[in-house]
Amino acid sequence: MVANLPIMTDPFDRLRRLMRFKLLTFCLIGVLVVTDTAGATATPKAPVPDRAPAILRTVRLSTSPFAMAVDEKTQRVFVVTSDPRTAKGGVTVLDARSGKVLATVALGAMTQGGATQPPWAGSIVLDEAAGRVLVLSAGPGKGANNSPIGPGHVYVLDAASGRLLHTVRVGFGPCCMMVDEPTHHAFVGSSGSLTLSTLTTLDTATGQVVRTVPFTPNNSALVSPLLVDQRRNRVYVAWGQSLSVIDARSGIRQREIAIAGSWAGSASIDQRNGRVILAVAGYNAPDAYIEIIDATTLRVLRHLTLDQPEGVLAVDQSLGRVIDYSEPDNGSHALGGPIRITERSTGDGRILSATDASPGPTADGMAIALNGATGHLLLVGQVDYSNAVAVFDPKSSRVIRTITVGAGAPSIVVDRKACRVFVSNSYDKAIDMFNCADL
Repeated sequence: MVANLPIMTDPFDRLRRLMRFKLLTFCLIGVLVVTDTAGATATPKAPVPDRAPAILRTVRLSTSPFAMAVDEKTQRVFVVTSDPRTAKGGVTVLDARSGKVLATVALGAMTQGGATQPPWAGSIVLDEAAGRVLVLSAGPGKGANNSPIGPGHVYVLDAASGRLLHTVRVGFGPCCMMVDEPTHHAFVGSSGSLTLSTLTTLDTATGQVVRTVPFTPNNSALVSPLLVDQRRNRVYVAWGQSLSVIDARSGIRQREIAIAGSWAGSASIDQRNGRVILAVAGYNAPDAYIEIIDATTLRVLRHLTLDQPEGVLAVDQSLGRVIDYSEPDNGSHALGGPIRITERSTGDGRILSATDASPGPTADGMAIALNGATGHLLLVGQVDYSNAVAVFDPKSSRVIRTITVGAGAPSIVVDRKACRVFVSNSYDKAIDMFNCADL
Protein backbone atom coordinates (compact mmCIF):
# COMPACT_ATOMS: atom_id res chain seq x y z
CA MET A 1 0.00 0.00 0.00
CA VAL A 2 1.09 3.59 -0.52
CA ALA A 3 0.48 6.69 1.53
CA ASN A 4 -1.24 9.77 0.17
CA LEU A 5 1.15 12.30 -1.28
CA PRO A 6 1.29 15.81 0.20
CA ILE A 7 -0.93 18.41 -1.38
CA MET A 8 1.06 20.58 -3.75
CA THR A 9 0.84 24.35 -3.39
CA ASP A 10 1.27 24.95 -7.12
CA PRO A 11 -2.04 26.58 -8.18
CA PHE A 12 -2.00 24.69 -11.48
CA ASP A 13 -1.41 21.29 -9.86
CA ARG A 14 -5.11 20.38 -10.07
CA LEU A 15 -5.22 21.18 -13.78
CA ARG A 16 -2.06 19.22 -14.47
CA ARG A 17 -3.66 16.19 -12.80
CA LEU A 18 -6.72 16.66 -14.98
CA MET A 19 -4.42 16.72 -18.02
CA ARG A 20 -3.12 13.26 -17.09
CA PHE A 21 -6.52 11.74 -17.82
CA LYS A 22 -6.75 8.76 -20.11
CA LEU A 23 -8.97 10.53 -22.60
CA LEU A 24 -11.55 8.59 -24.59
CA THR A 25 -13.78 9.79 -27.43
CA PHE A 26 -16.73 7.45 -27.96
CA CYS A 27 -16.89 6.63 -31.65
CA LEU A 28 -19.76 4.15 -31.36
CA ILE A 29 -23.11 5.81 -31.93
CA GLY A 30 -25.78 5.12 -29.32
CA VAL A 31 -23.55 3.27 -26.88
CA LEU A 32 -23.69 5.85 -24.11
CA VAL A 33 -27.08 7.18 -23.02
CA VAL A 34 -27.26 10.36 -20.94
CA THR A 35 -30.24 11.69 -19.01
CA ASP A 36 -31.76 14.65 -20.80
CA THR A 37 -33.49 16.49 -17.99
CA ALA A 38 -32.27 19.98 -18.81
CA GLY A 39 -30.70 21.84 -15.95
CA ALA A 40 -31.19 18.98 -13.51
CA THR A 41 -28.64 18.30 -10.79
CA ALA A 42 -28.67 14.73 -9.57
CA THR A 43 -28.82 14.22 -5.81
CA PRO A 44 -25.74 12.23 -4.77
CA LYS A 45 -26.73 8.64 -4.06
CA ALA A 46 -24.77 5.93 -2.36
CA PRO A 47 -23.36 3.28 -4.70
CA VAL A 48 -24.96 -0.14 -4.73
CA PRO A 49 -23.10 -2.25 -2.14
CA ASP A 50 -19.99 -3.76 -3.66
CA ARG A 51 -20.93 -7.21 -4.90
CA ALA A 52 -17.25 -7.91 -5.39
CA PRO A 53 -17.35 -9.21 -8.97
CA ALA A 54 -15.00 -12.14 -9.25
CA ILE A 55 -11.55 -11.35 -10.59
CA LEU A 56 -11.10 -13.88 -13.35
CA ARG A 57 -7.35 -13.69 -13.11
CA THR A 58 -4.56 -11.56 -11.66
CA VAL A 59 -1.55 -11.40 -13.96
CA ARG A 60 1.72 -10.81 -12.06
CA LEU A 61 4.49 -8.95 -13.90
CA SER A 62 8.17 -8.42 -13.14
CA THR A 63 7.94 -4.67 -13.85
CA SER A 64 5.29 -2.00 -13.32
CA PRO A 65 2.49 -1.60 -15.88
CA PHE A 66 1.58 1.98 -16.84
CA ALA A 67 -0.54 1.87 -20.00
CA MET A 68 -2.51 -0.68 -22.03
CA ALA A 69 -4.20 -1.08 -25.41
CA VAL A 70 -6.41 -3.85 -26.84
CA ASP A 71 -6.26 -5.19 -30.39
CA GLU A 72 -9.61 -6.92 -30.87
CA LYS A 73 -8.55 -8.19 -34.28
CA THR A 74 -5.69 -10.29 -32.87
CA GLN A 75 -7.23 -10.73 -29.39
CA ARG A 76 -4.12 -9.30 -27.76
CA VAL A 77 -3.61 -6.89 -24.87
CA PHE A 78 -0.43 -4.83 -25.06
CA VAL A 79 0.90 -3.58 -21.71
CA VAL A 80 3.60 -0.88 -21.47
CA THR A 81 5.87 -1.48 -18.48
CA SER A 82 8.78 0.34 -16.87
CA ASP A 83 11.29 -0.65 -14.19
CA PRO A 84 11.85 2.20 -11.66
CA ARG A 85 15.29 0.86 -10.80
CA THR A 86 16.70 0.80 -14.32
CA ALA A 87 14.21 3.10 -16.14
CA LYS A 88 14.05 0.46 -18.88
CA GLY A 89 10.73 -0.05 -20.61
CA GLY A 90 9.05 -2.88 -22.45
CA VAL A 91 5.78 -4.34 -23.69
CA THR A 92 4.10 -7.45 -22.30
CA VAL A 93 1.61 -9.17 -24.64
CA LEU A 94 -1.40 -10.95 -23.10
CA ASP A 95 -4.08 -13.20 -24.56
CA ALA A 96 -7.30 -11.21 -24.20
CA ARG A 97 -9.49 -14.17 -23.30
CA SER A 98 -7.29 -16.03 -20.83
CA GLY A 99 -4.87 -13.34 -19.62
CA LYS A 100 -1.94 -15.61 -20.38
CA VAL A 101 1.40 -13.90 -21.04
CA LEU A 102 2.32 -14.57 -24.67
CA ALA A 103 5.45 -12.46 -25.13
CA THR A 104 7.66 -9.82 -23.55
CA VAL A 105 9.43 -7.23 -25.71
CA ALA A 106 12.31 -5.16 -24.30
CA LEU A 107 12.41 -1.50 -25.36
CA GLY A 108 14.55 1.51 -24.50
CA ALA A 109 14.50 3.86 -21.53
CA MET A 110 11.27 5.51 -20.42
CA THR A 111 12.95 8.45 -18.66
CA GLN A 112 12.86 12.21 -18.55
CA GLY A 113 14.14 14.74 -16.03
CA GLY A 114 16.60 12.20 -14.65
CA ALA A 115 13.90 9.94 -13.18
CA THR A 116 11.49 7.28 -14.35
CA GLN A 117 8.84 8.82 -16.59
CA PRO A 118 5.72 6.64 -16.59
CA PRO A 119 4.14 6.61 -20.04
CA TRP A 120 1.42 9.18 -20.64
CA ALA A 121 -2.16 8.44 -21.63
CA GLY A 122 -1.26 8.40 -25.30
CA SER A 123 1.86 6.32 -24.83
CA ILE A 124 0.45 3.28 -26.68
CA VAL A 125 -1.89 3.35 -29.67
CA LEU A 126 -2.96 0.84 -32.31
CA ASP A 127 -3.52 0.83 -36.04
CA GLU A 128 -5.51 -2.41 -36.26
CA ALA A 129 -5.95 -2.19 -40.04
CA ALA A 130 -2.18 -1.96 -40.56
CA GLY A 131 -1.43 -4.50 -37.82
CA ARG A 132 0.78 -2.10 -35.85
CA VAL A 133 1.29 -1.20 -32.20
CA LEU A 134 3.03 2.11 -31.44
CA VAL A 135 4.66 2.87 -28.08
CA LEU A 136 5.86 6.34 -27.14
CA SER A 137 9.02 6.81 -25.05
CA ALA A 138 9.69 10.19 -23.42
CA GLY A 139 13.46 10.04 -23.96
CA PRO A 140 16.32 10.84 -21.60
CA GLY A 141 17.67 13.96 -20.02
CA LYS A 142 17.48 16.80 -17.57
CA GLY A 143 18.59 20.11 -18.96
CA ALA A 144 18.01 23.75 -18.08
CA ASN A 145 14.59 24.39 -16.52
CA ASN A 146 14.11 20.61 -16.36
CA SER A 147 13.91 20.42 -20.16
CA PRO A 148 14.72 17.19 -22.03
CA ILE A 149 18.20 16.93 -23.51
CA GLY A 150 17.43 14.10 -25.93
CA PRO A 151 14.69 13.19 -28.38
CA GLY A 152 11.85 10.81 -27.71
CA HIS A 153 11.16 7.68 -29.73
CA VAL A 154 8.23 5.71 -31.11
CA TYR A 155 8.62 1.95 -31.12
CA VAL A 156 6.59 0.25 -33.87
CA LEU A 157 5.63 -3.38 -33.15
CA ASP A 158 3.89 -6.06 -35.21
CA ALA A 159 0.46 -6.63 -33.64
CA ALA A 160 0.36 -10.34 -34.50
CA SER A 161 3.76 -11.38 -33.16
CA GLY A 162 4.73 -8.48 -30.88
CA ARG A 163 8.06 -8.20 -32.72
CA LEU A 164 9.79 -4.80 -32.74
CA LEU A 165 9.88 -3.53 -36.34
CA HIS A 166 11.03 0.11 -36.18
CA THR A 167 12.43 2.65 -33.74
CA VAL A 168 11.56 6.18 -34.88
CA ARG A 169 13.09 9.36 -33.50
CA VAL A 170 10.60 12.16 -32.73
CA GLY A 171 10.78 15.54 -30.96
CA PHE A 172 12.13 16.39 -27.52
CA GLY A 173 9.75 15.70 -24.64
CA PRO A 174 6.93 13.85 -26.51
CA CYS A 175 3.72 13.97 -24.52
CA CYS A 176 0.90 12.51 -26.60
CA MET A 177 0.13 10.35 -29.64
CA MET A 178 -2.92 9.41 -31.72
CA VAL A 179 -3.57 7.36 -34.87
CA ASP A 180 -5.74 8.12 -37.89
CA GLU A 181 -6.47 4.65 -39.29
CA PRO A 182 -7.87 5.74 -42.71
CA THR A 183 -4.52 7.38 -43.58
CA HIS A 184 -2.36 5.01 -41.47
CA HIS A 185 -0.74 8.07 -39.93
CA ALA A 186 0.31 8.51 -36.31
CA PHE A 187 0.66 12.00 -34.86
CA VAL A 188 3.12 12.67 -32.02
CA GLY A 189 3.07 15.94 -30.09
CA SER A 190 6.30 17.02 -28.39
CA SER A 191 6.43 19.79 -25.79
CA GLY A 192 9.94 20.53 -26.94
CA SER A 193 13.28 21.73 -25.68
CA LEU A 194 13.93 25.39 -24.90
CA THR A 195 13.75 26.18 -28.60
CA LEU A 196 11.04 24.16 -30.29
CA SER A 197 7.79 22.19 -29.92
CA THR A 198 6.69 19.95 -32.78
CA LEU A 199 4.08 17.63 -34.27
CA THR A 200 5.57 14.61 -36.03
CA THR A 201 3.53 12.61 -38.57
CA LEU A 202 4.54 8.95 -39.02
CA ASP A 203 3.52 6.27 -41.48
CA THR A 204 2.38 3.43 -39.19
CA ALA A 205 3.15 0.68 -41.72
CA THR A 206 6.70 1.72 -42.62
CA GLY A 207 7.72 3.77 -39.60
CA GLN A 208 8.82 6.62 -41.89
CA VAL A 209 8.48 10.26 -40.81
CA VAL A 210 6.05 11.97 -43.20
CA ARG A 211 6.35 15.51 -41.85
CA THR A 212 7.46 17.50 -38.79
CA VAL A 213 5.60 20.74 -38.03
CA PRO A 214 7.15 23.33 -35.64
CA PHE A 215 4.85 25.12 -33.22
CA THR A 216 6.56 27.61 -30.93
CA PRO A 217 9.97 29.23 -30.35
CA ASN A 218 9.95 28.29 -26.66
CA ASN A 219 8.64 25.62 -24.34
CA SER A 220 6.07 27.80 -22.61
CA ALA A 221 3.35 26.43 -24.90
CA LEU A 222 2.72 22.72 -24.35
CA VAL A 223 1.64 20.70 -27.37
CA SER A 224 -1.25 18.74 -25.87
CA PRO A 225 -3.81 17.34 -26.35
CA LEU A 226 -4.38 15.86 -29.82
CA LEU A 227 -7.70 15.01 -31.48
CA VAL A 228 -8.34 13.04 -34.69
CA ASP A 229 -11.43 13.89 -36.78
CA GLN A 230 -11.79 11.04 -39.28
CA ARG A 231 -14.91 12.49 -40.90
CA ARG A 232 -13.12 15.68 -41.91
CA ASN A 233 -9.59 14.27 -42.35
CA ARG A 234 -8.26 16.59 -39.66
CA VAL A 235 -6.08 16.55 -36.58
CA TYR A 236 -6.55 19.21 -33.91
CA VAL A 237 -3.50 20.20 -31.86
CA ALA A 238 -3.92 22.40 -28.79
CA TRP A 239 -0.82 24.41 -27.90
CA GLY A 240 -0.65 27.54 -25.81
CA GLN A 241 -3.48 29.88 -26.76
CA SER A 242 -4.12 28.28 -30.14
CA LEU A 243 -5.80 25.27 -31.67
CA SER A 244 -4.02 24.20 -34.85
CA VAL A 245 -5.90 22.36 -37.61
CA ILE A 246 -3.73 19.77 -39.41
CA ASP A 247 -4.53 17.90 -42.62
CA ALA A 248 -4.46 14.21 -41.63
CA ARG A 249 -3.31 13.10 -45.09
CA SER A 250 -0.35 15.45 -45.55
CA GLY A 251 0.45 16.57 -42.00
CA ILE A 252 0.35 20.21 -43.18
CA ARG A 253 -1.01 22.86 -40.83
CA GLN A 254 -4.09 24.49 -42.39
CA ARG A 255 -5.43 26.96 -39.85
CA GLU A 256 -5.05 28.47 -36.37
CA ILE A 257 -7.95 29.11 -33.97
CA ALA A 258 -7.42 31.45 -31.02
CA ILE A 259 -8.66 30.07 -27.69
CA ALA A 260 -9.14 31.80 -24.36
CA GLY A 261 -6.99 31.12 -21.32
CA SER A 262 -3.41 29.99 -21.19
CA TRP A 263 -3.49 26.35 -22.42
CA ALA A 264 -5.85 23.44 -23.03
CA GLY A 265 -5.61 20.59 -20.54
CA SER A 266 -7.93 18.07 -22.20
CA ALA A 267 -10.27 17.76 -25.17
CA SER A 268 -12.68 15.53 -27.04
CA ILE A 269 -14.68 15.57 -30.26
CA ASP A 270 -18.31 14.92 -31.09
CA GLN A 271 -17.83 13.85 -34.71
CA ARG A 272 -21.50 13.14 -35.38
CA ASN A 273 -22.69 16.60 -34.27
CA GLY A 274 -19.53 18.39 -35.41
CA ARG A 275 -18.26 19.81 -32.12
CA VAL A 276 -14.76 20.10 -30.63
CA ILE A 277 -14.75 20.55 -26.83
CA LEU A 278 -11.71 21.95 -25.00
CA ALA A 279 -11.11 22.26 -21.25
CA VAL A 280 -8.85 25.31 -20.90
CA ALA A 281 -6.83 26.72 -17.99
CA GLY A 282 -7.15 30.41 -17.19
CA TYR A 283 -4.29 32.83 -16.64
CA ASN A 284 -4.92 32.86 -12.90
CA ALA A 285 -5.85 29.73 -10.97
CA PRO A 286 -8.52 28.56 -10.42
CA ASP A 287 -9.90 30.30 -13.54
CA ALA A 288 -10.93 27.78 -16.19
CA TYR A 289 -13.10 27.57 -19.30
CA ILE A 290 -14.90 25.24 -21.69
CA GLU A 291 -14.58 26.12 -25.39
CA ILE A 292 -17.05 24.59 -27.88
CA ILE A 293 -15.94 24.87 -31.52
CA ASP A 294 -17.86 24.09 -34.71
CA ALA A 295 -15.81 21.37 -36.46
CA THR A 296 -17.10 22.40 -39.89
CA THR A 297 -16.72 26.20 -39.79
CA LEU A 298 -13.98 26.15 -37.12
CA ARG A 299 -15.78 28.97 -35.32
CA VAL A 300 -15.89 29.21 -31.52
CA LEU A 301 -19.57 28.72 -30.61
CA ARG A 302 -19.47 28.87 -26.81
CA HIS A 303 -17.07 30.16 -24.18
CA LEU A 304 -18.05 28.99 -20.69
CA THR A 305 -16.43 30.25 -17.49
CA LEU A 306 -16.07 27.55 -14.81
CA ASP A 307 -15.69 27.68 -11.03
CA GLN A 308 -12.82 25.17 -11.15
CA PRO A 309 -10.87 23.30 -13.83
CA GLU A 310 -12.61 20.40 -15.55
CA GLY A 311 -11.30 17.53 -17.62
CA VAL A 312 -13.23 16.11 -20.57
CA LEU A 313 -13.98 12.43 -19.96
CA ALA A 314 -16.11 11.32 -22.87
CA VAL A 315 -18.59 12.34 -25.55
CA ASP A 316 -21.94 10.70 -26.30
CA GLN A 317 -22.39 11.42 -30.00
CA SER A 318 -25.93 10.01 -30.26
CA LEU A 319 -27.38 12.57 -27.84
CA GLY A 320 -24.78 15.31 -28.09
CA ARG A 321 -23.52 15.09 -24.50
CA VAL A 322 -20.08 15.63 -23.04
CA ILE A 323 -19.15 14.16 -19.65
CA ASP A 324 -16.66 16.25 -17.64
CA TYR A 325 -14.79 15.72 -14.40
CA SER A 326 -13.78 18.19 -11.68
CA GLU A 327 -12.77 18.26 -8.05
CA PRO A 328 -15.57 19.90 -6.02
CA ASP A 329 -14.53 23.14 -4.35
CA ASN A 330 -14.99 21.78 -0.84
CA GLY A 331 -11.85 23.23 0.70
CA SER A 332 -9.83 20.02 0.38
CA HIS A 333 -8.17 18.74 -2.77
CA ALA A 334 -6.26 15.78 -1.39
CA LEU A 335 -5.54 12.83 -3.62
CA GLY A 336 -8.35 10.31 -3.46
CA GLY A 337 -10.90 13.00 -2.64
CA PRO A 338 -14.36 13.06 -4.22
CA ILE A 339 -14.93 14.16 -7.78
CA ARG A 340 -17.88 15.75 -9.57
CA ILE A 341 -19.11 14.22 -12.83
CA THR A 342 -20.93 16.79 -14.97
CA GLU A 343 -22.96 16.07 -18.09
CA ARG A 344 -23.24 18.99 -20.54
CA SER A 345 -24.84 19.57 -23.91
CA THR A 346 -22.24 19.76 -26.68
CA GLY A 347 -24.52 22.26 -28.42
CA ASP A 348 -24.56 25.07 -25.88
CA GLY A 349 -22.63 23.68 -22.91
CA ARG A 350 -25.55 23.82 -20.47
CA ILE A 351 -25.37 21.46 -17.49
CA LEU A 352 -27.75 18.49 -17.69
CA SER A 353 -26.69 16.72 -14.50
CA ALA A 354 -23.98 16.85 -11.83
CA THR A 355 -23.05 13.98 -9.54
CA ASP A 356 -20.53 13.76 -6.70
CA ALA A 357 -18.71 10.44 -6.66
CA SER A 358 -15.65 8.47 -5.56
CA PRO A 359 -12.93 7.42 -6.23
CA GLY A 360 -10.84 10.54 -6.71
CA PRO A 361 -7.61 11.21 -8.59
CA THR A 362 -4.38 9.36 -7.87
CA ALA A 363 -1.02 11.13 -8.11
CA ASP A 364 -1.03 10.02 -11.76
CA GLY A 365 -4.56 11.10 -12.55
CA MET A 366 -7.44 8.75 -13.34
CA ALA A 367 -8.09 6.13 -15.99
CA ILE A 368 -11.34 5.94 -17.98
CA ALA A 369 -12.88 3.40 -20.32
CA LEU A 370 -16.32 2.66 -21.78
CA ASN A 371 -17.81 -0.77 -21.18
CA GLY A 372 -19.74 -1.31 -24.40
CA ALA A 373 -21.47 -4.41 -23.02
CA THR A 374 -23.29 -2.50 -20.26
CA GLY A 375 -23.04 1.12 -21.43
CA HIS A 376 -21.26 2.04 -18.20
CA LEU A 377 -18.35 4.44 -17.84
CA LEU A 378 -15.53 2.91 -15.78
CA LEU A 379 -13.28 5.25 -13.76
CA VAL A 380 -10.21 4.08 -11.87
CA GLY A 381 -8.95 6.35 -9.09
CA GLN A 382 -7.81 6.43 -5.51
CA VAL A 383 -9.80 5.66 -2.36
CA ASP A 384 -7.84 5.86 0.88
CA TYR A 385 -4.59 3.95 0.19
CA SER A 386 -5.72 1.80 -2.73
CA ASN A 387 -7.32 2.26 -6.13
CA ALA A 388 -10.91 1.44 -6.99
CA VAL A 389 -13.07 1.09 -10.10
CA ALA A 390 -16.19 3.24 -10.03
CA VAL A 391 -18.99 2.04 -12.33
CA PHE A 392 -20.88 5.14 -13.52
CA ASP A 393 -24.31 4.61 -15.09
CA PRO A 394 -25.13 7.55 -17.43
CA LYS A 395 -28.81 6.55 -17.50
CA SER A 396 -29.24 7.23 -13.79
CA SER A 397 -26.31 9.69 -13.46
CA ARG A 398 -24.82 7.88 -10.49
CA VAL A 399 -22.07 5.50 -9.45
CA ILE A 400 -23.75 2.14 -9.02
CA ARG A 401 -20.77 0.13 -7.80
CA THR A 402 -17.22 0.58 -6.53
CA ILE A 403 -14.68 -2.28 -6.65
CA THR A 404 -11.36 -2.08 -4.81
CA VAL A 405 -8.27 -3.04 -6.82
CA GLY A 406 -4.52 -2.52 -6.34
CA ALA A 407 -2.50 0.68 -5.97
CA GLY A 408 -0.36 2.94 -8.15
CA ALA A 409 -0.69 4.65 -11.51
CA PRO A 410 -3.91 3.20 -12.99
CA SER A 411 -4.93 2.21 -16.51
CA ILE A 412 -7.99 0.36 -17.80
CA VAL A 413 -9.04 -1.12 -21.16
CA VAL A 414 -12.07 -3.08 -22.38
CA ASP A 415 -12.10 -5.82 -25.01
CA ARG A 416 -15.70 -5.96 -26.24
CA LYS A 417 -15.13 -9.02 -28.41
CA ALA A 418 -13.66 -11.12 -25.60
CA CYS A 419 -15.87 -9.40 -22.98
CA ARG A 420 -12.93 -8.66 -20.71
CA VAL A 421 -11.92 -5.64 -18.62
CA PHE A 422 -8.26 -5.22 -17.65
CA VAL A 423 -7.16 -2.94 -14.77
CA SER A 424 -3.45 -2.40 -14.16
CA ASN A 425 -1.86 -1.43 -10.84
CA SER A 426 1.68 -0.12 -11.13
CA TYR A 427 2.75 -0.46 -7.48
CA ASP A 428 1.49 -4.03 -7.29
CA LYS A 429 3.03 -4.94 -10.68
CA ALA A 430 -0.23 -6.67 -11.53
CA ILE A 431 -3.22 -6.63 -13.88
CA ASP A 432 -6.69 -7.68 -12.70
CA MET A 433 -9.00 -9.21 -15.32
CA PHE A 434 -12.82 -9.01 -15.04
CA ASN A 435 -15.79 -10.24 -17.03
CA CYS A 436 -17.24 -7.18 -18.80
CA ALA A 437 -20.79 -8.20 -17.87
CA ASP A 438 -19.94 -7.66 -14.17
CA LEU A 439 -18.96 -4.02 -14.71
